[in-house]
Amino acid sequence: MESLFHYVILKVFCYSTESEEKVRESLVFAGYGNKNEDAEVEVQALEGSFGDEIKVMELKIEKARDIKNLWRNIIPFLDVDDADKSIDEECFFHMRLSKERAFNGHIMPADDNNIISLKGKVKSFPSSRENAVSIIKDAISRYHKN
Repeated sequence: MESLFHYVILKVFCYSTESEEKVRESLVFAGYGNKNEDAEVEVQALEGSFGDEIKVMELKIEKARDIKNLWRNIIPFLDVDDADKSIDEECFFHMRLSKERAFNGHIMPADDNNIISLKGKVKSFPSSRENAVSIIKDAISRYHKN
């Protein structure tokens, strides 16, 4: 299987009421499917509306092997119809993963606002939304036929 993305960015907010280490573990598990201790997570501190500190954690996955592994973990939750809704005009695929479920060792789509956002740049040539949607739809169709 060829890597469908040039890179994938996972981003999560860590609020002052949450454990920074646990949120980091969730983010890394969502990206790699394990507790990769060597993962480079960028952290940026922001100030919330009420003066509280909010940390934005970001993990960028660029190795084809890691991207393929991430895709294998999320594709079971995708339907062909999802592709049209999930790809923007700049050929980015978007998905929301559960932060809490990731901490508990499960990669699942989010049905609430406690999320890890996934944004992947789809490999399409020429680069167009239509081509990106077609590539993702084809990959989902092939997965569900097997």
